[in-house]
Amino acid sequence: MPTKHFTRGVHALRRAGFVLSLAILWALAAGWAPAFAGDTQIVVQWPVAAGSPDAAKVSEQLTAASDDFYYVDGDDVTGKTANVFLFADDASVAESVKRIVALRKRGLLPEGVRIAIARYKDDQRMDWNYEPVFPADLKTFAVTP
Repeated sequence: MPTKHFTRGVHALRRAGFVLSLAILWALAAGWAPAFAGDTQIVVQWPVAAGSPDAAKVSEQLTAASDDFYYVDGDDVTGKTANVFLFADDASVAESVKRIVALRKRGLLPEGVRIAIARYKDDQRMDWNYEPVFPADLKTFAVTP
């Protein structure tokens, strides 16, 4: 039979876990989505048109081709644009982009694909601008809600 001290300890751990869970849920609901230390966000974007593949299918293709250089964090469709969000270790960003561009050149990604990488403004990686990297003549890049 558990002692009073053991039972109190279990209840305290449960309360602490509940409070931590609430804090995480609140942060996520407030839009907090941190980049992990040493990881850079890469966004693969294309215009949604009749016949273009859905974002989930493109996510699967990118995941299959990642070879652990990057990981797919999620995808969405906003208005007329689809996005797949990836993260790569800072040292692997250039190779990751090179591999993604190769997929496009082999016809495995949709027409009109654009790629950008996040350039962080702060050490916490909570504020950034997107730097267009593909195609070479792409001047601006945005992810809009």
